[in-house]
Amino acid sequence: MNPFPVRTVRTTRKAPFERCGRMFLDGDLLRIGIDGKGCSAISIDETWVVLLGLGESPVTGPDGEISGSAWLSESGKGFYFVIGSSVYSTPVQRVKMVLSGKHKKAPVFEKIPITGCEEFPSQSTPVPDRMES
Repeated sequence: MNPFPVRTVRTTRKAPFERCGRMFLDGDLLRIGIDGKGCSAISIDETWVVLLGLGESPVTGPDGEISGSAWLSESGKGFYFVIGSSVYSTPVQRVKMVLSGKHKKAPVFEKIPITGCEEFPSQSTPVPDRMES
């Protein structure tokens, strides 16, 4: 039996996604507005190709040129896309609600890279109250 009580320190991990924009319908396009970076787009037909799990689809940038691609997550719950060098995500259910007209917009989240100094252990680490002498 340990004569010193042990307290548990719980650490958390920073969320890997940060809200940065929104998706909305504009005619036959699904617009992807990224705060401070402009508005990209994917056609509704190409969006359904991704949502049905049939493959990747091109995403056009603010200049009208292809700037990335969109794909479905392995779980089928995330609609991922790359614009330039950044990775973004939107929940599939929200994309479907925008396409059906139930919602006017869907949130867009940017994947934040985790560096070694921001990553914390997910398990609890026992820490003694006093040091043994």
